[in-house]
Amino acid sequence: MNILLLSWHHSTKKVIAGGFRYTKELIERLPNDSKVFVVDTKPTFFNEKKNLNIVEYIIPKKISNIKNELIKRPLEWFYSFIMILRFSLIILKREKIDAIYIPYGELLFLSFAGYVLKFLRKVKLINCVLNIEFTGVTFKRHFYELKSAGHNSLVAFLITIYSFFTRRINIWCINKADLVTTCSYDLRNKLINYGIKKNISVIPVGVNEIILKGTFDKKFDAIYIGRLNSEKGVFDLLKIWSEVVKKQNLKLVLVGPVNVTELEKIKNELILLGIVDNVLIKGVVNEKEKFKLIRQAKMLVFLSKIEGWGIVPFEALSCGLPVVAYKLPVYKETIAKCKSVFLYNLGDTMSIKRKILNLTNNYLKFDIIGKDYVKSFNWDEIAKEYFNLIK
Repeated sequence: MNILLLSWHHSTKKVIAGGFRYTKELIERLPNDSKVFVVDTKPTFFNEKKNLNIVEYIIPKKISNIKNELIKRPLEWFYSFIMILRFSLIILKREKIDAIYIPYGELLFLSFAGYVLKFLRKVKLINCVLNIEFTGVTFKRHFYELKSAGHNSLVAFLITIYSFFTRRINIWCINKADLVTTCSYDLRNKLINYGIKKNISVIPVGVNEIILKGTFDKKFDAIYIGRLNSEKGVFDLLKIWSEVVKKQNLKLVLVGPVNVTELEKIKNELILLGIVDNVLIKGVVNEKEKFKLIRQAKMLVFLSKIEGWGIVPFEALSCGLPVVAYKLPVYKETIAKCKSVFLYNLGDTMSIKRKILNLTNNYLKFDIIGKDYVKSFNWDEIAKEYFNLIK
């Protein structure tokens, strides 16, 4: 089985987003009788293997050095679309490819590139969608979110119009695939509601074994991992933390990617709430550093408002940390049954504050519970199931 994988990621080798990690774990477990040709941004985060052939394309500095994300990102995506088509057509001409695989179907330029190649070369197309944000944001909500992020009305309106049409084009592209996959039944149902008409196969997410052994001093009372923006609940967390520190002088660490606009907003919020000394912003870190920071924390506070699965809570549980999170529908099939997970309704800040203060002194008793719970989510079995589905 020969697969052509079309990829893109931010121009950094530090992997943090769940979708990228999902793909990386699957490819790490590629069957011996299969071969994958990857077209990816340089530097790729895929590890070199005997049956993995990687072609990397470089984003020109004239684009990557642009500071305005609203200009930089569309240019980067358009350039990537052209490079992906160029190198993919060369591979398709030289090799017998059984299927084209889109690992992040929420990115329009990848879905569209996959459709173009399917149309030109008559190759089977597989589209994996792990994020509902590209479809789930209403026109009105998107507009006001952009306004609250600091954009003027005209810019917010133009971006909203652009997003409105690109989402619909992307749904059309996804429906042209021969196979659509996702990671949870909750996400599958939402994708169907948003217009994905194809039968959607569900393959769950696995958990890695702890990559760092031994014990670590607890330098932080809580950790957050993920994109630092409002959808992931960061500003809810900061407001809760400002109430927490009135009772105890606790330390929070934030890990994950953030754009310039959101970072400035977070810094201003820290000053406004008076918790500059209680919150450390680490930004993007590599996998080893991420697990080190998890082991140095007492608990994970993960107030994301939109999740297709939620890899981060599983990683925290695998390290023995209790998890405090919002009660999302998807958690019913993932972490809700674990006794070291505490779920609360959206906006229930008082209950979350009390639980954080309680866990600060009682976190150790949840160590074994979380570790035992995640053992059944095995990447090897999940990867095997996925590749069998593709075959």
